[in-house]
Amino acid sequence: MKIAIFTESYTPYISGVSRSVELLEKELKLLGHKPYIICPKYKTAIKKEENIISLPSIPTKYPGYRIAMPLPLFLPKIEFDIVHTHSPFGMGLLAKHFATKQKIPLVYSLHTLFTEYLHYAPIPKFLSQPILVRYMQKFAKNCNKVIVPNQTTLDYAVENKIISEFEIIPTGVDFDAVNNANGDEIRAKLNLPENAKILLFVGRLSKEKNIRFLLNMFKIVKGKAPNTFLCLAAKGPEESSLKSDVENLNLKNNVLFLGQIPYPDILNYYKMADIFVFSSKTETQGIVIAEAKACGLPVVAINAKGVKESVIDGVDGFLTDEDIALFSEKVLSLCNDDKKRAIMGKNAEEDAMKRFSSKNIAKKFEWVYNSLVKGIKK
Repeated sequence: MKIAIFTESYTPYISGVSRSVELLEKELKLLGHKPYIICPKYKTAIKKEENIISLPSIPTKYPGYRIAMPLPLFLPKIEFDIVHTHSPFGMGLLAKHFATKQKIPLVYSLHTLFTEYLHYAPIPKFLSQPILVRYMQKFAKNCNKVIVPNQTTLDYAVENKIISEFEIIPTGVDFDAVNNANGDEIRAKLNLPENAKILLFVGRLSKEKNIRFLLNMFKIVKGKAPNTFLCLAAKGPEESSLKSDVENLNLKNNVLFLGQIPYPDILNYYKMADIFVFSSKTETQGIVIAEAKACGLPVVAINAKGVKESVIDGVDGFLTDEDIALFSEKVLSLCNDDKKRAIMGKNAEEDAMKRFSSKNIAKKFEWVYNSLVKGIKK
């Protein structure tokens, strides 16, 4: 099956969507299919393969992010079986045009709760939100299938009257890569004591990720467990101000800004850590939580939106309210109890294998593709 996958971001740009697309591409190839990736062109592109179709793009103010020029003239003269877009905007509209022209099904993966990101919009939220919701309603209505990662995201779509045929399929984790990862050298590289407890966050240093909550929480943790470190494997627009916050909180020696770590190298950082901490309140799924669990880390996270479906509270981690004292209490309970941390870490790994194996996820997408292709004949 030839699958045209449209995306606003792809490697070397680091994001959950990029990782989701790249992993799906890999697994579909292993199943014998021919996925083609239509994405923005990056100056430092890592992969140069004939199935990667890079469209001319322009830079944005957001570090590393580029916007493709979604023009049909750049598309390949290939007959596809199905189109799968990971964006409803520029590339999504191009995907819709392409699917209509070739008279083939259109699938859309809803990765982002876009109404939670309107602080980036140049107009007030009370104006931008109804416009965005109406647009999403119209786009989804023209798709043959909309993929959501969990029930929470489906509920979000229903609440916003986004109507389509839905299928719940989460983003997967590559357990082959996880099994090859090792964190021993990373600890040595970062000069972290062998007996120190390492808290890890992976993501972006941006407003919606709520990093200041983690810093204030860690202030409490460090006060009660001095041999503890917080590693932030991330970059983003708030990096400078967050570094100032670390200075003001007197945490400079215990908070490490690691920058963005490319995949699969980031798996080594999960493996060197003891606990994964996550404070975002705007996730559909939080692929980094699935990755952390796959690497055997218990998770402490704010009980919000899609995150609450990725963590089993009290079994493979803890979900708390946005309460610094309560969050720090759960982190400390894991720092101070090696047995509990090991049991929860093992539970996390088993649950990730059961629910997020990329091989199983790809087969679910294959089933969706096949059902649609059989239903629409050229």
